[in-house]
Amino acid sequence: MRQSMRRRQIKWTIIVFVLLAGVLYIGRIPYDQILRDEVRTRHTQLMKTADILTREKLRDLIQDVHRLAQKTAITEYLEAPTIVRRSIMQRALIDTSNAYARYARIRYIDRTGMEQLRVNYAPHGAYSVASTALQDKSQSDYVREGMALEPGEMYLSPMALNVEHGRLERPLKPTLRLVRRVANSQGEPRGMLVLNYSADQLLARLRALFPELDRPMLLNRDGYWLLSPNADDAWGWLLERPHNTLKEQRPALWEKIQASPNGMAEIDGDLYSYARLNIGEFDAPTPVPRTRERQAGDIATNIGTDTDTDTDTDTDTGTDSATAAGPAAASAGASVQPVSTPDPWIMLVQTRYAQWHVGAAYLRPWFRAFVVGLFVMAAMLVYYVIAAREQRRLAREAERRQLAEFKDLYDNAPIGYVTLAASGMITNVNHALLASLGRQRDELLSGYYLTDLVSDESRPVLNNLLYSLGEGEHMQCRLDMRCNNGDLLTVLCSVSSLLSAYNTLMVGRCSVQDISQQVALEQSLERLAYSDPLTRLANRRYFDELASREIQRLQREGGTLTALALDIDHFKAVNDSCGHDAGDEVLKSLADICHSRLRGSDILARFGGEEFTILLPGANAEEGRVKAETLRRTLANAPVFPADGDAIHYTVSIGVAVLEWPDEAQLPALLKQADRALYQAKQSGRNRVCVAE
Repeated sequence: MRQSMRRRQIKWTIIVFVLLAGVLYIGRIPYDQILRDEVRTRHTQLMKTADILTREKLRDLIQDVHRLAQKTAITEYLEAPTIVRRSIMQRALIDTSNAYARYARIRYIDRTGMEQLRVNYAPHGAYSVASTALQDKSQSDYVREGMALEPGEMYLSPMALNVEHGRLERPLKPTLRLVRRVANSQGEPRGMLVLNYSADQLLARLRALFPELDRPMLLNRDGYWLLSPNADDAWGWLLERPHNTLKEQRPALWEKIQASPNGMAEIDGDLYSYARLNIGEFDAPTPVPRTRERQAGDIATNIGTDTDTDTDTDTDTGTDSATAAGPAAASAGASVQPVSTPDPWIMLVQTRYAQWHVGAAYLRPWFRAFVVGLFVMAAMLVYYVIAAREQRRLAREAERRQLAEFKDLYDNAPIGYVTLAASGMITNVNHALLASLGRQRDELLSGYYLTDLVSDESRPVLNNLLYSLGEGEHMQCRLDMRCNNGDLLTVLCSVSSLLSAYNTLMVGRCSVQDISQQVALEQSLERLAYSDPLTRLANRRYFDELASREIQRLQREGGTLTALALDIDHFKAVNDSCGHDAGDEVLKSLADICHSRLRGSDILARFGGEEFTILLPGANAEEGRVKAETLRRTLANAPVFPADGDAIHYTVSIGVAVLEWPDEAQLPALLKQADRALYQAKQSGRNRVCVAE
């Protein structure tokens, strides 16, 4: 039985595969034609867009030149070329260069071909070239073409690479020049404006129009590449690669291009579409350029003869167009028409065989796997349906058990849990939190927000916690929650969230743990860590921390720091005669009196036993001595009255030391000096103040 089923499965699998292969083979012919048509339609639309983009870009450049020629600073200079007006015109060229940021150079050249002004654009901004660096450009092709123009006419140079000192500049910089003849108000030619446009911007925009499947190319009339997917093919006539032309590499395609201005071709399985970009045709009333075409061989010859002293371009190739209008019409922006229609650039798009049918379904691995596995899937369909139904039933039972367990765990957890909607409203709460707050479930589920349960001081912290829910973050913080009787309960809240597929908050979860005993213990430990338990003064550890802060402040602001070392005279005799309880009362009395006589900025600490230390920020030696004398007299006249004994009179000895240049490393030395002064006071008879040398 199993062998028979296996044989039938193999037989029908082979039959289905053969049938599908036959259908695919028969259907491939019209299917491939559909793919070709899609590619050609895409080519046509993209090349139309490229043509519009190119003409609009050139129209903008031409308008830039006309606007620049009409600036008051330039027209006034043409009327009377004084030094002042030359400076104003120079400023106008710099402002124009900065405003457009697409012209590598803007120049004014006089009737003899000599540069009078030149502004270069750099990443940090435009700047004017010094007069000593200006050059004679009368032998440059674009200048000779500009000399032949009438005032107001324009010349658009061919596209070429930038040349400096007779060598092509690296990296290569494609450039277009726009030349406009300018005249004074009487129509007398004065010179020309020359704007160097960085054509790599235009080429980059053309390249960006096309998807990765297509290979856009731009050629001049001789078939040389201006834009090519292979960088080594471009600018062949300038890079000493004269055979890098479409005519040499694809002669059949070149013949088709020469036969018709627009068309399509399929060569060696690759699809080609081509069209001529009419760069010299512009809609009136936009001023348009006059074209002067130059042969590629002539241009290549000029590379070594026409150079600038900086990154200037003196050799160009391509096609150009110009306007034939008088100076008055040109300056006023009137409608002008092209003198001649230039040979356009050739836009060529190639889609290789491996690319134009790369999306074909019959090449997809999943399609082949589908054909091979189709019958196997059909044979196993019943089995999978039955198995899937049983799995769904078991999954539903497991889900019900899991939900019941989760609900029991949620409701009876030893810590509080609260569930929030996206708005922050409470949607569920467990028994532990209700018991801690003394509230009822129905009360909290009747429109309460979690912010309603915390104190005003904790609300900003809770708002930050709730904000983290929407960000999908896990955070925790301490809050004071209000119980039903008005008491505050310190709790530790931890939040987590459930976000939708669009990263929006769906459900917020918050755990609440009572840590009031922990907080009380922490506060008690903090007091023990930083204060003396008997006198409530700072202990040695806290004194070092406060002294370090004070020294850092004095290091920034300057000043002095005075230390007082204070010791009770014959304190052991007080303990021996009156008892340790009376001695404790003496210590507390001394701490209270000293604290009341000190400033808020002074630091008072008990170092142990009957030893006390005082820091007086900003006090000099005399001020420290006066303060020490005041404390000594006050303590000598302030007896202590224990509860079960006679009044206890005591005195203190005080040592004073001063640190004039606070340095944290010198603090131990300062305290030692104060101790030495204290020892001197003890040796001198006690109940006195001594100042360290």
